Amino acid sequence: MTGLHLEELTEEITEQAGRLEGPLEAAALVEALHPLEAGGRPLAPGDALELGSAVFEQQSLDPESARRAAEAERRRRMAWPRRDRPRQMAGLPLLPDHRAAALVTPTVLALAAVSVATLPLWASARPRPAQATAVGLGAVASLILAAGFVFAIERATAGWVPPPIAVRRAMRMALVWLLVAAPAGVALWSVLRVLPVVPERRVGWTLFSYAALSIVWAALCLLGVSLRVRGHPRLRDRAGTHRLSIRVVARGFAYGLSLAGLLLADRVLAWAGTPHSRPLHLWFRSDYELAVGWALLSALPGFIVVGAGARRMGRLLVASAFQSPVSRRDLIASRMNASYRRTVEWLILAAVVGAGGAVAGLLVVGRAVPWVDRLISPGTMAVFAAAVLSYWLVGWGLLNQALAFRLSRGQFALWAIVPAMFADLAVGLSLAHFVAYRLAVCGLLAGAVVLWALSTRFALTVLRDADYFFYAAF
Repeated sequence: MTGLHLEELTEEITEQAGRLEGPLEAAALVEALHPLEAGGRPLAPGDALELGSAVFEQQSLDPESARRAAEAERRRRMAWPRRDRPRQMAGLPLLPDHRAAALVTPTVLALAAVSVATLPLWASARPRPAQATAVGLGAVASLILAAGFVFAIERATAGWVPPPIAVRRAMRMALVWLLVAAPAGVALWSVLRVLPVVPERRVGWTLFSYAALSIVWAALCLLGVSLRVRGHPRLRDRAGTHRLSIRVVARGFAYGLSLAGLLLADRVLAWAGTPHSRPLHLWFRSDYELAVGWALLSALPGFIVVGAGARRMGRLLVASAFQSPVSRRDLIASRMNASYRRTVEWLILAAVVGAGGAVAGLLVVGRAVPWVDRLISPGTMAVFAAAVLSYWLVGWGLLNQALAFRLSRGQFALWAIVPAMFADLAVGLSLAHFVAYRLAVCGLLAGAVVLWALSTRFALTVLRDADYFFYAAF
């Protein structure tokens, strides 16, 4: 009828469509490729169905035809992510590329900034706790505001936003950041003048650390945006294509504030905990800072695993969605579950190795440095152990959060981090204020557990139905 032999027709359809899902698909392709018979008459529907059934059986039953169909299907599925996309998206990631560093890097900086900024003031034989309190308070204030704007800028510049537009948005939002930071600094100065939070002579140190670190965070954020968009192709913005969503930016700002509150609240609560150093409301706790600082060192391998694992899972999701046949969508979930389990296993291993190395290092440093040995006590080691567990759970939660952002589910990430922050504040405030300042770490642990539980519940839901969440992310 078509003038072709069955083998030739099967090979032609295989090159066009790859592996066939059924006789009806084969019949439709026969009609599309050969609408006319050899004599010039239109191909009858019944003949098309008959040919389609014969082609499908030939492809399914003949070993050589089945092998060629599998090869053609593999080539087509590898080419789909690059071909079946709008021209203006060429060269850009299929999903908005929320890099894992956008979650992990601010977390590590927020945890390390207070310890690094106050290190010369408490890590010595003659500590200066009053000045350390002033500098630490300014660092905390700058970090809380910076976290909100960092995540807001990340949300405004992520995805398919062309580099010129991303840079302009980042510059404008950084300007707003500094304009907001100025009155916030005046408000901080007013509070310090009214309440005896730090010694009056040390108020200047608080304002200096707040202003200097705010400028540093803004510069680092702009540098990060420029590095992230540097490799993107230069595309022109079409009218209305890249509009800035105020709701998405506000959600990112709220997420950043909540994350900073979760990570930093325990330290401030420990400074304000029992026993109090009256008349001041805050007093720096060197032993607590030593414990959480070493816990952060032990958590660094875990955060590296989280960053690498989140990036790998994001790429695997895209590849699996386009390489899995329509009839085997379960392959997406199975591959994602396997990758998730491997990442968690590596995270557990990194946590165990990091904690063991940190304990050994702390004991060695304690024997070598007398003032460190004076700070090491059973209470300090208990704070260290709780902080290690907390940071491990936070890392696991960030892995889940990266998956949520990757699938354009920022609201789920926010719903997990806000309850975690409030749990941290409630537990830490009650225990540190009424029992002992070292128990402020219990607030951090409670918040980390809440973050882990809520975010893991969402991650497991995604992994069970990964193909739906992937296609719904567009």
